[in-house]
Amino acid sequence: MHVTIGNTTKPGGSFPVSEVFDYYECTNSLPQTDSSTPDDCAKAFRDILATYPDVHIVYIGYAVVTTVSFNVAKNAAEDSERIHIVDSQNVSFILILLFALLLEPREESF
Repeated sequence: MHVTIGNTTKPGGSFPVSEVFDYYECTNSLPQTDSSTPDDCAKAFRDILATYPDVHIVYIGYAVVTTVSFNVAKNAAEDSERIHIVDSQNVSFILILLFALLLEPREESF
């Protein structure tokens, strides 16, 4: 994801969250967001698969009908049998899954 704050666009996660709050306080406007590009997504998948050659990626998209990110990931994963794309169809599924995974004891650390 990319975030546009004023006239500057940055990759999501590349700046402190406080910058978003500061921008809102000064302008009374929220920053604009847009989806990752297909190249961004493909690079992320390639980097993960290269770093962890024995893993499969499960990408859980947030409701294909409300976001372009799902199709970006689906297109980026087309040539790989190790990337599995799932449409959650709602945000509640993702939150429940994440909560369940956080509660599950881990035998190995990542």
